[in-house]
Amino acid sequence: GRVGQAGRVGVFLATAHPAKFAEIVEPIIGRAIPKPAGLAAALAQPRRMLRIDATLDAVKDALVS
Repeated sequence: GRVGQAGRVGVFLATAHPAKFAEIVEPIIGRAIPKPAGLAAALAQPRRMLRIDATLDAVKDALVS
């Protein structure tokens, strides 16, 4: 789905792009990391999260509730 569609629920499971941690990565590599448009849009959204147990059943329950 697209970022910012009101009333839509999404689940994001991914590894982090280095630009998400630019303040740590850039000094180490000695250059700026361009932030992809999709990452910039996602980071501009309000942060919402649900803490669940690290079990398959907990993930299933969270997805169907």
